Amino acid sequence: MKKIAILSLFVALTLSLVSGCGKIEEVEGPEIHQGSLVEISVPSIDPMINSYGDTFALVYLPPGYDTSQQSYPVVYLLHGFGGNHRTWQDMEDVKGILDYLISAGEIRPMIVVMPSGFSYMGGTFYTNSQYPPGGSDVFGMAENYIIHEVIPKIDSTFRTMPDRGHRAIIGLSMGGYGAAKLAIKHPDMFSVAGMHSGVLMFDSLARSTIMPPYPDLVIGIYQENGKTPPETLSVTELVNNLGPDHPLTTMLIAQAAAFSPKVAPLSFFDTLGYEVPLQELGMGLWVGVRLPFGADGMPNDVWDSIWLPYHDPARLLQANIDSVRSYGLQFYLDCGSEDELMLTGHTEGFLALLDELNLPHSGGVYDGVPGYPGDQFPPMHATHTYIMLKNSLKYASEHMEQ
Repeated sequence: MKKIAILSLFVALTLSLVSGCGKIEEVEGPEIHQGSLVEISVPSIDPMINSYGDTFALVYLPPGYDTSQQSYPVVYLLHGFGGNHRTWQDMEDVKGILDYLISAGEIRPMIVVMPSGFSYMGGTFYTNSQYPPGGSDVFGMAENYIIHEVIPKIDSTFRTMPDRGHRAIIGLSMGGYGAAKLAIKHPDMFSVAGMHSGVLMFDSLARSTIMPPYPDLVIGIYQENGKTPPETLSVTELVNNLGPDHPLTTMLIAQAAAFSPKVAPLSFFDTLGYEVPLQELGMGLWVGVRLPFGADGMPNDVWDSIWLPYHDPARLLQANIDSVRSYGLQFYLDCGSEDELMLTGHTEGFLALLDELNLPHSGGVYDGVPGYPGDQFPPMHATHTYIMLKNSLKYASEHMEQ
């Protein structure tokens, strides 16, 4: 499958999944001091990142940066599926939000870095795409790129406070997943993790409440494709139905590219077992993905042996609990109670896990926001992004080292 053909599917999907509703305009308020935005290139040593992805970052510099010699804490702000390094600014005017919060004294002056997690599949999920796990680079080592290339580039280019105590990571949707995963795996790099409407507990993806025993995610994918289990939903139908009208199907393929890719001769892809060839590499090899559900609609060995142990934030947290607790990583998380991507349960379950592990955290599931009429602004996936971001930035400002 040609890269350009897949890439074109995500133009409209970006708007539907990562945009939010505008913030309430301030009638009276503080004098607003202006920060600035700088776009930089962070080319990777990883040829797959350069080939499949986007290597730019948008950097917010706080008011007074150019005239002071001060160093600043840094927040890494990760976008959602289908977006890129400009999404937070283009969709939410993050510069305006930061200018106001800093000018009003609600958060401390900080540098905010918006790296790109875009790939031609729609998103990297900020994950090292390897076949097999721990093996060869397939669609790009996106986790390594953020940790070992973007962060050092920022620290060497701008006046940062280059230590974990003055570094936080926050994200929305796919970015919420990335913030959780990167912080949990690298608590020596971040002091605060903020997750908005994130994919945080894979057990929630496998829940069977709509039509047991089939997982709710599978039911949603079948419904997007006009089917109901146990009808047959072929690999060809899945691949041919990618795009904004099939968000669950599209994100499943992208997640599989990040979590469970495959490189092999075409004849080695078990299409009946939901192994999907996507692109010919040459030399008789194809690159594709292995889906975590089989043709019967039930979780398969890919789910049990790869997705859960290597990529589920809840299990990663339990596996890394000693280092997370030792470094004192702190969490902020929230999600709307009517999240249309079925992510409310992820936040609820992850909050319960944080309570069980006695880890510091704040946030929760919200039913609405004062000042926003519920019929116009229901608590869905990205309805109240401005409010969510304001809360996580304040949490990060308060809980990073002073």
